[in-house]
Amino acid sequence: MAKVYHSNRQLTGPSIRHLDEVREVAPFGFEFLVGIIALSELHRCVVGWGRPLEEGSPNFWMLKADYYPGDIGFDPLGFKPCKAPNFVGAQARELQNGRLAMIAVAGFVAQELVNEKAILENLFG
Repeated sequence: MAKVYHSNRQLTGPSIRHLDEVREVAPFGFEFLVGIIALSELHRCVVGWGRPLEEGSPNFWMLKADYYPGDIGFDPLGFKPCKAPNFVGAQARELQNGRLAMIAVAGFVAQELVNEKAILENLFG
């Protein structure tokens, strides 16, 4: 029977320290996540890059002729634009949105590390 972890403790303090709590409960959870990410990147490489000694692929570092960077054919909900210029625009907007989100999270983390208060305490406290 699997162990079930229950904690009545409320997580407080900087959110960057909350990962320590997760690692107590599931010590290999982070490594599992890294493994899943590595497998998805490996799949992307197999889809996009030519294999050595494959006919039509002069060397290992060449992209396949029918591969567009970032497009591995996964679109279960049909959101991907059909025409190339629309796809490039949607891809650029998504990248800019992701970069802005990363900058915001980096700012939150830096602020929490400086004053040891949670994000919401900084905003509303």
